[in-house]
Amino acid sequence: MNSLNTDIPTFLQILQRKATWLKQRSQFTRILRLWFQQHGFLELQTPCLLPYFSLESNLMPMEASFFDDAGKSYQGYLRCSPEFSLKKILALAMTLAQSPAKNSLHDFSKIYELGPCFRSAEPLDSPHHLTEFFMLEWYRLKAPLEKIMDDVESLLSFIHKEFLAKQDTQHERKKPPLNLERWQRIRFADLFSQHLNLDFNTLHSWDELRKKTLEKKLLPQKDKSLSVEDMLHKLFLIYIHPVLQKKEAVIIYDYPAPLAANSLIKTKSSASHLAYASRFEVYIQGLEVANAFEELCNATEQRRRFLENLKMLQKTQPASRLAKNFSIDEEFLQALKQIPSASGIALGADRLCMLFSQAANVHEVTAFSSKDIFARPGS
Repeated sequence: MNSLNTDIPTFLQILQRKATWLKQRSQFTRILRLWFQQHGFLELQTPCLLPYFSLESNLMPMEASFFDDAGKSYQGYLRCSPEFSLKKILALAMTLAQSPAKNSLHDFSKIYELGPCFRSAEPLDSPHHLTEFFMLEWYRLKAPLEKIMDDVESLLSFIHKEFLAKQDTQHERKKPPLNLERWQRIRFADLFSQHLNLDFNTLHSWDELRKKTLEKKLLPQKDKSLSVEDMLHKLFLIYIHPVLQKKEAVIIYDYPAPLAANSLIKTKSSASHLAYASRFEVYIQGLEVANAFEELCNATEQRRRFLENLKMLQKTQPASRLAKNFSIDEEFLQALKQIPSASGIALGADRLCMLFSQAANVHEVTAFSSKDIFARPGS
């Protein structure tokens, strides 16, 4: 690659360094859309600025206020995800199914969006996080979660064939190209059994996990006060993540119920006393790139989870503006009542592009990342 010209403004030096990556990203995006076009999905564009935000323990929405021509002010939030809007459109599919033009159902039963999302409290210098990032989400109405697994494997294999073989070789490869010929699907519980010798089937409740973890000295005693959710996250990070870094492409499914988020919780089976979430995550060379749910379509249960998350936020951050300003999107709950079942997935497009182009971090495949704009020396 040509050496950088240091006589030009800083922003042009940044863009000059990224020029090849940005061309590859354009190609990457075209291939993504081509796969969805070939598989009959409808592309949608939904608002980034909303009056509501999703209240989840690991997400911090970004506030955005504005005023109209009469001077009236409005408080909004930049979306962390297009989920709420896309599910409202799934509800539209069911409404159209009851109309005389029933063939319209197909148009909105498979939908996707590729667009910007925003999160506060992200480290600006992280190689894998962006404050403003591109999310790819898609949903299938009345489809099992396994169908989304098939989609992921098909989509990424398609990119591997169409994009990776043509990538610019001017950049020195730091590691061998991705190999997505073989995918592994494995249950969350099986990973813990294999690598921590922790058998979930011996537990009568998820609360017993804390006792077993401390008995086996998997975590120090100081962690005994952690919630089950936080304990599972920490165990995964310490013991499972290093294993995933040695694998190419892995789908981990059947997450413990405390990690359900907005996914459907499966009823307990005769083989286990525990409930599991109908959820999976996708890891490529140890990096999480996607998170999928068999969607929770029970409005009552969704309201309960919203209020439970609010209670936790009020407890941990009582002075938080988010805790004080949170209100439920009632239209979203109304939409859930119209959806009999659906499965969907959120995929980090920046991370995936980084992996396929073999860039060192997500900033290299982003024209103007928040790090470039706000954390530049002298800014």
